[in-house]
Amino acid sequence: MKLFPLRPMLWAAGACVLTVVSMGLGERFDVSIATAVPALLLLVILVAWRAGFRASLTVSLVATLSLDYFLTKPHRSLEVGSADDIVTLVMFAASAVVVSQMSHRTHLRAAQLEHAREKQAALYSISRDALLIDWRTGTEEQLAKLLFEKAELAGVGLFNADTQSLALLGDAQGAKDRMEAAYRAKRGYDLPTGQERLRILQFGSRPLGCLLLRGTTGEFLADALCTLVATHLVRTRAVQSEVKAQAEAFSERLRSAVLDGLAHAIKTPLTTIIVSSSGLREVGPLSSLQDQLANTIEEQAEHLAVVTNTLLRTADLSTQDVKVEKTVIDLALFGDAVKRDIKPRTEGERIHVLVSGLPEFLADARLLGLSLQQLLENALKYSPADTPVSLTLQREDEDGSLKVAVHNEGSFIPAEEQGMIFERYYRAASTAHRASGTGIGLSVARSAIEAMQGHIRVDSNPTSGTTFYITLPGESE
Repeated sequence: MKLFPLRPMLWAAGACVLTVVSMGLGERFDVSIATAVPALLLLVILVAWRAGFRASLTVSLVATLSLDYFLTKPHRSLEVGSADDIVTLVMFAASAVVVSQMSHRTHLRAAQLEHAREKQAALYSISRDALLIDWRTGTEEQLAKLLFEKAELAGVGLFNADTQSLALLGDAQGAKDRMEAAYRAKRGYDLPTGQERLRILQFGSRPLGCLLLRGTTGEFLADALCTLVATHLVRTRAVQSEVKAQAEAFSERLRSAVLDGLAHAIKTPLTTIIVSSSGLREVGPLSSLQDQLANTIEEQAEHLAVVTNTLLRTADLSTQDVKVEKTVIDLALFGDAVKRDIKPRTEGERIHVLVSGLPEFLADARLLGLSLQQLLENALKYSPADTPVSLTLQREDEDGSLKVAVHNEGSFIPAEEQGMIFERYYRAASTAHRASGTGIGLSVARSAIEAMQGHIRVDSNPTSGTTFYITLPGESE
């Protein structure tokens, strides 16, 4: 703030000159003091409104002295000849001071209201224009530019912690280190001069970044802009997540439709290949090389058949309305049937089935068999050929639920990958090199179990191996 601002000084000087000149003319034309007092009060009020209290106080002092000098007897003297004149001068001076103070306060209040109205208009304009920002790119730069222009700031800095993006405009060009330090400390600040304010952007208790404002901004405006920017960053992130989820869902539906079509298209010629390769042996004796080639054709055709069946199962479980048809299952017979369905039969012989608890359970045999077949095929594929695979079916007496465990030795899934292996097409990096696959089987198993309101999880240990656990609720639930 300037000690001697020019505008109030000019108003005070002009009003003082006008006062002296008018009082001199009043003396010449014999104007009474009662006539001069209201005119001078009006002048004092005008100076207080336009130039402030200090300027009006100066004019009040000059007006009081001018009244005494020109209009009270003896004229052209600062002496006062009567008590009435003394009272008049004192009352004028007091009235001028009080009225000028009230006028000044009213003017300040009006200016504050106008300033608040302008800031509210700026906030409305910023919030409206923020909705038009292109969320696909450069959100931080667009927001910073919007604040810089609409709030008429000297500088703006905006740091988004999610994207590690930093936008600096105007006088905030050198504020990068201060903003990073404030964000790490999770604490904003206001400079004593009020020319720089830094706020931590938060949504609830989660910090999103920080906002730096340089210029004549009040604390209320800084807090309001901080809330507005934080809200818009969260909104932008929500829109991006929604669009990404929709795109992924559409891509997933398209991919499933394509794979389903391919699986159905492949199934007929695949059957022909298998039958034809088997028929070669019936035609006549084959040489050693021909027999080896026929075996290779049959093995690869069988593998392709497994992949095709898996794709068809996936397409069958990809819809939202999977119909669950529960029937009473004899657990012992069901376990043996699942074991017999494993191809080739030599692999199925590695499976040991153990049934305990109540002998029967109410479930969808097709969905449960589908999920167990996927788990068993995975267990056989990723374990050494000379190790057993166990399938345990245990019906609980207390709540009637069914606990299923599929265990194999010699394989390990790290903890950081255990939450992802049930995602479609995901293959763990630690096991992808050990056997071929599509990354679909576990997704099919999870979909089948969840359709029956059950849960599936995995537990893996480098020493003991890997176990998949399934829990299905009993009829009472």
